[in-house]
Amino acid sequence: MYNCPFMNSSNCMCNGCNPWMWYYYWNFMNYGKPYHYNYNYNKHYPMNYRYLDEDLDSEFINEIETNSYLDNDYINDMEANNYLDDYYNDTLETNNYLDDEYMDAVETNGYIEDPLLYEDSYDDTLDDSRQENMMMPNPGSLRWRPWETLPGRITSGPAVSSWARGRLDLFARGTKNELIHSWFANGRWYNWEDLGGILTSSPGAVSWGPNRIDVVVRGTDNSMYHKWWDGSRWSAWENLGGKLTSAPSICSWAANRLDCFCRGTDNQLYHKWWNGSKWSDWEALGGQLTSAPASVSWGPNRIDVFARGVRNTLIHKWWNGSRWSDWEDLGGYLTSAPCASSRGNNRIDVFARGRGNNLIYKYWNGSRWSNWGGLGGYLTSEPTSVSWDRNRIDVFAQGRNNSVIHRYAY
Repeated sequence: MYNCPFMNSSNCMCNGCNPWMWYYYWNFMNYGKPYHYNYNYNKHYPMNYRYLDEDLDSEFINEIETNSYLDNDYINDMEANNYLDDYYNDTLETNNYLDDEYMDAVETNGYIEDPLLYEDSYDDTLDDSRQENMMMPNPGSLRWRPWETLPGRITSGPAVSSWARGRLDLFARGTKNELIHSWFANGRWYNWEDLGGILTSSPGAVSWGPNRIDVVVRGTDNSMYHKWWDGSRWSAWENLGGKLTSAPSICSWAANRLDCFCRGTDNQLYHKWWNGSKWSDWEALGGQLTSAPASVSWGPNRIDVFARGVRNTLIHKWWNGSRWSDWEDLGGYLTSAPCASSRGNNRIDVFARGRGNNLIYKYWNGSRWSNWGGLGGYLTSEPTSVSWDRNRIDVFAQGRNNSVIHRYAY
């Protein structure tokens, strides 16, 4: 426990209990941890800058108001260590939102001074006034690790699936337009392998059981092609027809069940499924899509499909086991196709690229949708996401220079 040097005196700036005041004061002045901290912080709220000038010395005020950024030494220290101060992280994760007064300060200054959580302009993660008082994107108090760059060069958005806890299978188009595959197992990433084909889109991938993976892509004739891993070897490519004007998406709600989606030549959503013994014909599901669709299942006979609509918002349609819903508009401002994953029954996590090329995030908690939040990064493709545990989300995208970037919550 740290003790406030002014506690119980006329100069006490925190009434003995506000860690936010000390977080900002001591991190700006000493580039270290807060000098005073009380673990009852969950009863208190962040302080607005406009209240500081009565309490903090003029040198600190001038540093905030004149320079309007964190000291370069502190920034470099944060970036080098690749994490936020533990006290600040714990406070965010416990409160799970930003105080309205603090948001007023953010909106006035135009950005959040946090290079790891919001790496680009704050305004770039928002689309309109509905999102100005957004919640932090932190369902269940998950902790988001900083972005990392993985080995390899890709020429499309990636796709990811998982068939076991601690297992990730990552796919993308390679430099020769071939399908390439890397996987995470035993705590490490394995080298990319060439799976052939000539891709004209990002791939889609799903697993419906242990040691099973199904991958779909668009080919040079705009048909959908399918390749699968059966536990011992990769199949040849299978042509499933269609006239795709987007990358395909694939999901599964049961063993040996596959549901595939794409945008057609009339910009409608199209659906094709494998019932365990044969493929269906393509069916039209309406809508006006301006991106590839994303699909996910959180339970038997349930499918949720997302896409970017004509106003660049997120649109959503679902199958409840007996019929398809109408499309609903979930807002936001998307500059890419969305992706979706599920961490459990009646839970959905949706990601997309926002205005500033950073990652934006919205989730369904079982009863309502969250506001949009920002997770930083610099994306040059749509993202992809998967969960191999109720308390784990992995997100991938193409970054600068055809790199693979990765961030996860745990």
